[in-house]
Amino acid sequence: MSDNNNNNNNNASTLNSYINQATGLAQRAMGSVTGNPSTQAEGESTHTQGKAEHAASHETAKMGPVAADPQTGAAAKDDPKRTQGTWDQTVGAAKESLGNLIGNENLRREGQEQNASGKEQEAKGQLQDWGEGAADRAKGALGSVGAAVKGDRTEEEKWRDVHDEGKVDSAIMYRNEKACGRAIQNSGLDRSEVFFTTKIPPGSMGYERTKRAVDSSLREAEVDYFDLILIHAPYGGKDARLGSWRALVEAQAAGKTRSIGVSNYGIHHLDELEEYIKGGEGRGKIDVGQYELHPWLDRSEIVEWLKKRDIVVEAYSPLAHGYRLNEPVLKTLGKKHGKSPAQIMIRWSLQKGFVALPKSVTPARIQENADVFDFELSEEDMQALNTGEYSPTDWDPTVENLMTSGGSSVIRHAGTTKSNVELINSLRANFQAAQQLAAADETETKPTERYKAWTSMQDDALYIPAIDFSQRGLAEERSQYDITVKLFFLPGIPVSRRCAHTRQAIDLVLKELHVDSIDLLIVSFPGILFDAEDDSEEEVSSDDGSEEPDDFDSIIQSWRTLEGLHEKGMISQLGVAEFGSDRLARFLPHTKVKPAVDQINLKDCCVVPKSLILYAKQENIQLLTHNDCNDILPVGTTRELLGPGEKGAGILASAPDADDGIKGDVEPQWVVKYTAVVKDRGVVENKGYFALADVGTCVETSS
Repeated sequence: MSDNNNNNNNNASTLNSYINQATGLAQRAMGSVTGNPSTQAEGESTHTQGKAEHAASHETAKMGPVAADPQTGAAAKDDPKRTQGTWDQTVGAAKESLGNLIGNENLRREGQEQNASGKEQEAKGQLQDWGEGAADRAKGALGSVGAAVKGDRTEEEKWRDVHDEGKVDSAIMYRNEKACGRAIQNSGLDRSEVFFTTKIPPGSMGYERTKRAVDSSLREAEVDYFDLILIHAPYGGKDARLGSWRALVEAQAAGKTRSIGVSNYGIHHLDELEEYIKGGEGRGKIDVGQYELHPWLDRSEIVEWLKKRDIVVEAYSPLAHGYRLNEPVLKTLGKKHGKSPAQIMIRWSLQKGFVALPKSVTPARIQENADVFDFELSEEDMQALNTGEYSPTDWDPTVENLMTSGGSSVIRHAGTTKSNVELINSLRANFQAAQQLAAADETETKPTERYKAWTSMQDDALYIPAIDFSQRGLAEERSQYDITVKLFFLPGIPVSRRCAHTRQAIDLVLKELHVDSIDLLIVSFPGILFDAEDDSEEEVSSDDGSEEPDDFDSIIQSWRTLEGLHEKGMISQLGVAEFGSDRLARFLPHTKVKPAVDQINLKDCCVVPKSLILYAKQENIQLLTHNDCNDILPVGTTRELLGPGEKGAGILASAPDADDGIKGDVEPQWVVKYTAVVKDRGVVENKGYFALADVGTCVETSS
């Protein structure tokens, strides 16, 4: 018999062992739930048989998505591509497993027949890892449901952790390695039965840091090895990336991980790594590439690069975080096949040859995610899902950092926290810290002075938080950072005052960070919302009815002020927010310094119109996305922040005739948000807000 046949038989044996273990565990759980000792005993027997088969099948060291040398454990990914025979075996085995688990005899028999047919074509290809994942998905789904029926919350959470499409996917950045490790230990499963992945974070890039990160992760998870370690993102520069890879190759050789790979690497990063490996300096092989992949982000060039080299492609966020589940094409195909939009998306991933990693904590949805092997999307269906869009719903490190991208039009997605919430929490945290410092002072001070530790008063202007430039700025040289500032012009403020406001805000940030310039200033004009449906801009009112949209002349006048700061060398690049292609086309002829960036709030739609993408590329303008609220600091919110009560700082008097604070009303003038990112590590070192409010009829009193 050929080597390929031997490999396929052993791989089929591995899959059968998982199926028997899954079936046994399910029978054992059902027997426990229903109080049927014979079912429970039968499950125990089947599970034991599966474990024995599993041990035997591992003689060929089939480690997850790659083959490995049984003596060294080193990856030896030279498997032939999947063929119809292996497809039939995988689908058949999954159907048989699911049929057993849910008691569907017809599905079980159909799976047996399809599996048998596939075995006849074994020599044509190797069984892929996602087939094993199907059995684990079914096992995890039923285990979670069974635990929920019994009301055992701990058991339910354990099964949810063990699930994850046949894998446990952790990362240092997720801070879940310890929880995943304990879930495996408490699950009753052998360590070899769970495929455990972790990732090296941007802050641990470089040879020495990555070595320490691997050892730290093993200790944190309390395991002897990982099945797969990925480099989380290509941050840190070339030397750091290649150093991290060298550390992973050494970890693999030492048995600390069975497989190694990369996540979020762009084509240029992949080419760089391949050249390093082939050039004799580096070693190892890329076993896995993990990316956000779905019909609205198919990354065809990257996927083609990986598949040509027989690298397994893992798809995280294959459901696009749920943002696309109401798309008409998904509903149409769902109706055609009797499936949900989520099942259509997962099926798309499988037929693309990806190892899909959908996530859910809802038992019914976990079961639904596993029920995707009883139908197939036609070529016409797949073509309908070929949207051609580039719409990430997560970060996208495949592109270069903002300031070094060469100006190509790139769309990125910022964090998911709305900035008004982030702003308020940030300001309140500053207030609480000031309170604690004042309380620790042995010298008793007046209440009003203590409250003033959170703000600074200059004439009738109230700065929030307090201005204090005594702290050290950035830890490294200025050249090591990308500093981005976003200035929010607030509604109802005369354009004539924006010149002073802009200079105030920029000066504060420069002094706070102890630098003399910033790399990018993005300005947000009040009253403009981007409408992704038709690439036009809506003009809206604020929450308290005070906001009127900026007219075009006021935008041009404000831009002149920004251009002046650029000419003085205080700002390297300028940017705008919420400009569609029409507004950009009207705006650009009036500028001396063209915006380098256009930042768009996609809200819930996550779609950037092609007209804007094409126009931005034509004008060499970079596109970014954000989740900042248009009316970031309404008057009512400012009053609540500064006023009395549990949510307030107690800076404003509780009543017009009270002597417990500053008398008078407040009117917010501007908000500035700043971020300093370490270039070679992609790590945010310093981030914060300043806001300024005018205090009318100001009479300061004290108790």
